[in-house]
Amino acid sequence: MMKIFFEKWFRKKSSEEIPEVPIEKNPIRSVEKKVDERWQEIPLYIEVSEEEKSLVAVVAASVASSLKNETALSIKNIRKKNPEAQAVSLIAAALAAEINPNSQFVIKKIYQKKGERDA
Repeated sequence: MMKIFFEKWFRKKSSEEIPEVPIEKNPIRSVEKKVDERWQEIPLYIEVSEEEKSLVAVVAASVASSLKNETALSIKNIRKKNPEAQAVSLIAAALAAEINPNSQFVIKKIYQKKGERDA
């Protein structure tokens, strides 16, 4: 009697009884979330002053020309890390690393409530 009970509940199902589950080609995907109108994105990089642009352009041109004498260099845009975004990302990564020390984090976007920049 017990043998029949166990066979009924623990027997292997035939392939006809198992429904096929479609497998997605790329199960990991980024989800775009709608951002509330009360939030604004803090840029990760900001524009630099004209003085800083010229200094960086001269240094980059000299490094590039030292590698090859006949090098043409065109600098289209020069930006620097936003110190505010850098501080926020370091704090957020440190807090997350405290929970899971063997992990790695990439901060892609930082948002702040509108009107609270100077608070």
